[in-house]
Amino acid sequence: MSSSVEAECCIICLDSDPPPIQSGCACRSDTGLAHLDCLIEKAVAQQAHRGYKVWWECQTCGQEFTGAMRTGLGEAWWSRVRDEAAESAERLCAALNLALCRCSDGRFADAERIQREALGVQRRLQGEEHPDTLTTAGNLAQSLSKQGKHGDAQRIQREVLGVERRVLGEEHPCTLATAGNLALSLKGQGKHGDAERIQREVLGASRRVLGEEHPCTLTNAGNLASTLKGQGQYAEAERIQREVLGTSRRVLGEEHPKTLMSAGNLAATLAYQDKFAEAERMLQATLEAHRRVLGDTHPNTLAIAEDLEHVRSEMRTEQPTRTAGKAAARRNERAAALALSPTSLVEAEARARAAEGELLAMLDLEAPEAAGGGSSGKGKGKAKGKAKGKTNGEGGKWALIRGADS
Repeated sequence: MSSSVEAECCIICLDSDPPPIQSGCACRSDTGLAHLDCLIEKAVAQQAHRGYKVWWECQTCGQEFTGAMRTGLGEAWWSRVRDEAAESAERLCAALNLALCRCSDGRFADAERIQREALGVQRRLQGEEHPDTLTTAGNLAQSLSKQGKHGDAQRIQREVLGVERRVLGEEHPCTLATAGNLALSLKGQGKHGDAERIQREVLGASRRVLGEEHPCTLTNAGNLASTLKGQGQYAEAERIQREVLGTSRRVLGEEHPKTLMSAGNLAATLAYQDKFAEAERMLQATLEAHRRVLGDTHPNTLAIAEDLEHVRSEMRTEQPTRTAGKAAARRNERAAALALSPTSLVEAEARARAAEGELLAMLDLEAPEAAGGGSSGKGKGKAKGKAKGKTNGEGGKWALIRGADS
């Protein structure tokens, strides 16, 4: 057996058969490899003196498990307590932890169902304004928002935010998290200006309260960058994303899921600026890491693969087509500035050209060739995808805005 294979052994039992998997925490390289069964046994043994967090937090680095390890532990814990009474504190905590696992796996409808059931129990046992009740309500709102139910999410988030400001204070981490998530719901409804204003306030407070390198601060910075990108402010978005990625690599590690998410979002911003070579290199490296850490079928892995194919498609496209696409995107921007739809602007321009043609015909003159070189169907289709990304950061071609999980 080669030394490289021998090195891939479980950090707990030191066995390499079956092959261990990445824990997805901040432990580097081989120190993050373990068998799921070994970690389950460890959690059962340590729960009495370390508490419930043994099921989601690495004892070595203090960061949460992610990916397959987080899901496996969450399911194992739930299977141990699911038959207990609904009011059982451990069952309730295990259910909410499982909901977060479902969110991480992109199964938001399942998460919503679990969170609604748990929220009903918490309201009955702890009251509407208990911090745990508010946290579950906020997490439910996130699950709704991820399914596109932004109006329902926003209603819950505003209610929770009002209570948290009164009970916990304006700059409590939970209050900041709720405000940041409200901003994401607003962005999902196309209210980018309102979202940006809230996100700048949240980021400033997060830096003061938690510090520049806290994971929540990094998430808040990444969310602001995605909103800026959605408004076409690519230069500022790129600057923030480079800072977030550098800090994430240093603090969380090269292959932590949040670091990989930051890399993917930066690549998306680079692609929007036609920096395809750098975007391709970053996406290729990120895709390989996603496959190692999260697996081939994880939603984030599939999204990275799709974005990489889009970038390569753009690189294969002839320059004249991209130029036509940019012209169409500028038309969309002019339409937005004039409060017109792109279609209305095209119709207005067509009417203006027709009127110009009639006038020139009356004067017996030849009309000049229209700027932009006509309407290539391929170019228009590509431009439409890009312009859509400018007005809605989650709807464009480079739609890697997954860093929205405060």
